Amino acid sequence: YSGKDACELIEKNDDIVLVLLDVVMETDDAGLNVVKYIRETLQRKDIRIVLRTGQPGYAPEESVIKEYDINDYKTKTELTRRKLVTTVFAAIRSFQQIATVN
Repeated sequence: YSGKDACELIEKNDDIVLVLLDVVMETDDAGLNVVKYIRETLQRKDIRIVLRTGQPGYAPEESVIKEYDINDYKTKTELTRRKLVTTVFAAIRSFQQIATVN
């Protein structure tokens, strides 16, 4: 999918609770633009966003965490099957806790 595809999909489906998002798609910062769209345009603060990248130089973890409202950051090399499963479960649990409070 492209960043535009992702934005359209999320806008049309209000039951999405987790987005696993690559930083680099059709452009070097397409994933970051999707984050902005989700948080600022759609005002979806409840969606859990896990940013992943195979090229951490394009989006250094510390600056991305500070600048963007994401919930986790993983490099592709560290995102093993086991780590992916635990990341997904933790993100969904976080969403459920937020939904309960709201």
